[in-house]
Amino acid sequence: MSAATGRAYTHAGSDVVAVGLASRREAARWPSGCRGTHGFPRVDERNRRLMASCNHDGEVVLLDLRDGRQLGRYAIGGDEALPALSAPGHLQVRADRGARLATLAASRRKGLRVIDTVAVPEAGHCLTGDGDGQFWTCDADGGRILEFADR
Repeated sequence: MSAATGRAYTHAGSDVVAVGLASRREAARWPSGCRGTHGFPRVDERNRRLMASCNHDGEVVLLDLRDGRQLGRYAIGGDEALPALSAPGHLQVRADRGARLATLAASRRKGLRVIDTVAVPEAGHCLTGDGDGQFWTCDADGGRILEFADR
């Protein structure tokens, strides 16, 4: 959801759908370029960008919130992509199943660029960020949550 745009965003098949908060109706529909999507898109309100996540290859797609134009894509490998936003301009992705988590710098000119990777347990179907420099992922087999700082 974005207060700045007055819209909520969700995946629908292989598209991203923007729903007007006031009208509760579809305001826009953009192709993600994924064969299918997974999870919930992450919105960087300050920079007016959205990261959609694919249901294959741990792939994510960066879209411009103004018009849905694709700005970049990145695949970490593995199965379904799990996205997070740790700070404006910094997004994370891991796959479940997948043993790496990447922090990506996002920009309109350069798309998505890897700035860090960390090893994570292969099974962990969760990833979230606080928008202020922290992010967390699950270790499903170990029954724990792992915390990271985005530097």
